[in-house]
Amino acid sequence: MYLNDIEEYFMTSGFDGVDIGMLKLFVLFYADDIVILSESETGLQNGLDLLECYCDRWKLQVNISKT
Repeated sequence: MYLNDIEEYFMTSGFDGVDIGMLKLFVLFYADDIVILSESETGLQNGLDLLECYCDRWKLQVNISKT
């Protein structure tokens, strides 16, 4: 399973992410894990909502017991 468009999905959806100098981070990936980055509680909720929409679109399931 490749999630090659998820970062673009977050960027084009207006997600705020985290500014690190000249770089803006939205998500971090490691193996089968995803970390959503935001500087506010509201921004994080927006990121979770975007992840839900992305997963619904591609028929993916988040393992809630490991979250």
